[in-house]
Amino acid sequence: MVGVRNKDHVTVRKGDSGAVIFGPYMPLPAGDYTVKFRCIDGSARTLLGNCDIMASEKVLESKPLVTDANGEAVARIAFSLPAMTFALQFRVLSTGSESFCAFWPELIGADAADILRARGL
Repeated sequence: MVGVRNKDHVTVRKGDSGAVIFGPYMPLPAGDYTVKFRCIDGSARTLLGNCDIMASEKVLESKPLVTDANGEAVARIAFSLPAMTFALQFRVLSTGSESFCAFWPELIGADAADILRARGL
């Protein structure tokens, strides 16, 4: 893991490439979900890295994290699980091209809040 963990985000220095955020290796029941990823860099239209949804060793969905004119990158990844799925991760991966802050991903979906509360997350 690269970067320095803070209460609600990870700070990454320019030159640090690799996994910034990963985990929580949680199970989710069948359903439709969305994960919101948010990073702040301050530079307009910059590729910070990628975000993805991973189950076990398989990437289910992936998107680039590119800042807008205000230096903020927001990506939403929608995914469906046909059955109970284990070892889910919501990852942010840095290219090392810029310094930035990556906030903890937000899981949105049918009963997602109840699932997270039940797991103490």
